[in-house]
Amino acid sequence: MRLKIIAGNVLWVLVTGLVAFFGVRIGIADQATTDVTEDTQRNYEVLERSFRLSAAELTEAVRDRALTHEVGSVFNASGTESLRTRAHTAANGVASWLGDPARGMGGRPELVLITDENGRVLARDLDPERMFDTQLAQSLPILRDVLEGRARNTLWRQRSDNKVLRVVAAPIRSEDGRVIGALMVGYDLSNGFAEAQAALLAHGAVGYVVEGALYSASGEMPTLEAALAEGGALKAPAAAALSSGTPSSRLEFTVGDGAYVAIVGPVPGIEGFPAGMVSIVDAGARLERTSAANIALIMTLVAALGVFIYSFLIGSNLLRPLEDIEEGVLKVINGRTDFRIDVDDGEFGGLAYRINQLINMLTGVEESDEEGHTTSSGTWGAQTDVGTGSRQAVAAAGVVQAVAGESADGSDANLAAQLAAEPADRYYQRVYNEYIAGKQAAGEDVSNIAADRFIERLKGQEASMAQKKGCRMVRFQVQVADGQVSLKPVLIN
Repeated sequence: MRLKIIAGNVLWVLVTGLVAFFGVRIGIADQATTDVTEDTQRNYEVLERSFRLSAAELTEAVRDRALTHEVGSVFNASGTESLRTRAHTAANGVASWLGDPARGMGGRPELVLITDENGRVLARDLDPERMFDTQLAQSLPILRDVLEGRARNTLWRQRSDNKVLRVVAAPIRSEDGRVIGALMVGYDLSNGFAEAQAALLAHGAVGYVVEGALYSASGEMPTLEAALAEGGALKAPAAAALSSGTPSSRLEFTVGDGAYVAIVGPVPGIEGFPAGMVSIVDAGARLERTSAANIALIMTLVAALGVFIYSFLIGSNLLRPLEDIEEGVLKVINGRTDFRIDVDDGEFGGLAYRINQLINMLTGVEESDEEGHTTSSGTWGAQTDVGTGSRQAVAAAGVVQAVAGESADGSDANLAAQLAAEPADRYYQRVYNEYIAGKQAAGEDVSNIAADRFIERLKGQEASMAQKKGCRMVRFQVQVADGQVSLKPVLIN
């Protein structure tokens, strides 16, 4: 039984805990998958809006600087050398103004230059000789629109530095409104810019692809390089997205041991330049959230261990007295009619006491009540079917006072003397006959009470009681009261 108690409790805790563990784990995994899917789509949309906003802010700033007196006065100079000097000074001034952290433009531009009305470079910042007299209208088609009076932005690969610039150009006008040149500002499409864009996202990274290869990224650089390499998971989708001009669907792929989800699409607002944008989310990192469910597994194992120890202690505490009771009853069955169960237990002490009372009643042994009076329960068992050895309970119930010599008139002492003097054969036969007669008078069936068995048990009870009370012998007297037949033990000293 102890094993059943322990196994049942531990099994219940384990089953409940494991169901909770797998339920929580599956729930977290499903939610993580949903979050990754939603984050990837949301990130791409945020990056599109952010890039457009960044381009619009830079365009507005360059347009405003192109209309300043500082820039417009460049064309008031006379002579080529003076014109270049003024253009160089104005370009440096614009670069410093944009580089002021308060502007929020991302620092000093990579390039600031001023052209004439034909698209020929007058000067640039930092180095007045560099790019001087270069014709940009051919290599930078948007410059034609700018010289017609419209500010434009695009991406431009500066071959001399092998950099891809985010370029904004705005027309420079004379006092009468005529376009007399252009102011152009370029920022590198750098890792720093990608990181600034990614900072707007709750999770994920961003990368920029130029001519099919990764140019810059905010994070996951090795992963994106591998995915965009020949035969990589993003190579074909990137080419298809740039060709169609529409973003791809969500792409799930693995690189090494990592799992990722990405969307590839063209850089918004840019025409005629092979550049794309990638929004990527590390799905594996999100799915690692499922490890949080391990706490449920750990607590289940701890609880199972605790229940095992508790069940073992409780099971032992419950079963030990029951085992003592079972062992005591077995001793009585095997003939130890003088044995009594001694269990000091709050739960089973009462049961042991009642079993002892039952044994006393069946054997006719005296017992002391709480006030110290000696009592006897006279219920007897007799042979009911000698051929088969089966038994059934017979005889009377009742409690009588039975201490020899205790009566004030000495009647008990006289009775004890008479019983002691009576020959044993005649005494046993008389008690049997009186007992049978009393039972018959009470209307009870006595056909199953054999004389020899009755006398044998009577002798056994007398010997047991005499030993317990420390007297010379014990004999019984039949009493009939209120239709009940009982046997009163009489102590003989």
